[in-house]
Formats: sequence, C-alpha cells, structure tokens
Amino acid sequence: DLSIDMTRVYKENKFKQLSFKLPKHSNRVSTVCMSKANNFIASGSGQTIHIYDARTGLEKLKLQKHSEGISALCVSDKNNYVISGSW
Repeated sequence: DLSIDMTRVYKENKFKQLSFKLPKHSNRVSTVCMSKANNFIASGSGQTIHIYDARTGLEKLKLQKHSEGISALCVSDKNNYVISGSW
C-alpha cells in the first residue's frame, strides 16, 4: 500500500522485520529501494528523498530538489548514485 506513513525493512528471503522502522515520513511513501551493497535505503516521499543507513535506520541525508512528487528511485551498480524521477 503506497499510502503507508512508515517504512518497514525486511530481511531478504526471510520476511522478518529488522530491529528498526524508518522514521515517519511527512507524505506518503511512493517508492523505496536499497543499495546493491545493502548499506543504505532510499525512499521517496512527496518531493523529498530520504537516505537511511540500512544497519541502524538513521537518516543520513535528505534531498529536496524535486518540484513534483517522486515516483521512482534506483541506485547505480556501484552505489555512488541515487537516480530519481517525478512527474
């Protein structure tokens, strides 16, 4: 459901919730992705991208440059770029 206001993180192939929940977003979470190295999580909420440490759940960075709501996120193969789209 894209209308959730909290993102839960699950272990691959086990579907068990990890020991943290990402902080409440101010808007609906429209997209979420994890880095290829599993070291950070990116989420799109409204016009903001949130970057979280995947081990602790702490926010590392907040990017607020979109003029429209974010609809897509992905991470480059080397984990050095987060690509986002909005419309």
